[in-house]
Amino acid sequence: MDTEVAIVGGGLAGLRCAQVLSSRGVGVRIYEASDRVGGRVASDRVDGFTIDRGFQLLNTAYPALRRSVDLSALDLCAFDRGVRLEQVDNRRLLLDPRQGLLSGPRTLRNLPGTFREQLHLGRALAKLAFGASPHLPNPELPTAQWFAESGFSGPLVDEVLQPFLAGVTLDPSLSGSSTVTALILRSLLRGRAAVPAQGMGALPERMAKDLPPGTVLLDCRVETMSRTSLSTTQGAVNATIVVLAADGPRATQLVPQLGSSEMNAVTTWWHALPESPASKVVCLDLERSPITNTVAMSAAAPYAPRNRGLVASSAPGTRADSATDAAVRKAVARCWDVTEREVELIATSVIPHALPRMPVPLNLTPPLDISGIFIAGDHRATASIQGALASGERAARGVLKRLGRTKKA
Repeated sequence: MDTEVAIVGGGLAGLRCAQVLSSRGVGVRIYEASDRVGGRVASDRVDGFTIDRGFQLLNTAYPALRRSVDLSALDLCAFDRGVRLEQVDNRRLLLDPRQGLLSGPRTLRNLPGTFREQLHLGRALAKLAFGASPHLPNPELPTAQWFAESGFSGPLVDEVLQPFLAGVTLDPSLSGSSTVTALILRSLLRGRAAVPAQGMGALPERMAKDLPPGTVLLDCRVETMSRTSLSTTQGAVNATIVVLAADGPRATQLVPQLGSSEMNAVTTWWHALPESPASKVVCLDLERSPITNTVAMSAAAPYAPRNRGLVASSAPGTRADSATDAAVRKAVARCWDVTEREVELIATSVIPHALPRMPVPLNLTPPLDISGIFIAGDHRATASIQGALASGERAARGVLKRLGRTKKA
């Protein structure tokens, strides 16, 4: 099984690397241990419901996403720009002013903090979103410290920024890099959060279809590797160049020189409701419940059978036990105005390695190869779909340079 370039891992980084290389006429083969492409970006069908591997969304503003796939082929279903703050005695809707003429005044009325703090936040977000280039924090700080030094504190952080970002980065302490936080906020403000009609797994499936037939070899686990060879469960592979595009922990197993790659975990509970809620915004639960957020997937996309609803409720960490399940069910009923008897658990997604941690200082351009092996993945960029895709592109450019094909990819 010889090939010019062997890519270990059929997640987004590996697929994007293969796309770029094959478009330049390079012979590529992807070796994927599981029975499907996508890695952590995957969808299952359970009793007629679409269940993603944890709560995931696409952001249409990701530059690498548009380079990787025709978005129209994904049949994207967008959520509204905004969040809902959920408390027992206080439900507040915060909508982006672009959602409608009344969105701005209503949001100002519902937004925590003083009027001065609200205007300060609005100016900061507008500068971040609409500048020609990102205005990244300088110096780079832990996110919590960045907020504090930027004048954001109290309810504005506790009731909006912290719970929202905890659901996005899976870092409730906000100890991760302010650079990543700024880039995430910029993308969210510039684009739309959406999911493919057929689930998040449609993205890697679409990318794989764009590759030459036979590029992806499934159910093929790589056991050992060198810069020019692989030992796999389906035999030996010789290659001119090897690219390792596995997630952080698996990459470290294969190339220990990479060092440890710490990951944030997430648990997502998928519940069916008698009918779909109408709300298309993420609900942040500010009560003392296990969940950080809950969102009606069926309000935006056909994730549920006809005349049923499906909500995804998530929390950082791995928390699958009967007591937690009962508390989550109670919180879901409260957030979506139904009785607990009407909340039916369809599936629980426990993802120990959901997103790489982004500590300070963050190196956005780590070494491209280790011992002659090219490395790709969101753990080598930013913890996002954008990071995974961009890392795959970066690895492909390195491969082309080594092959002597330096024309811009």
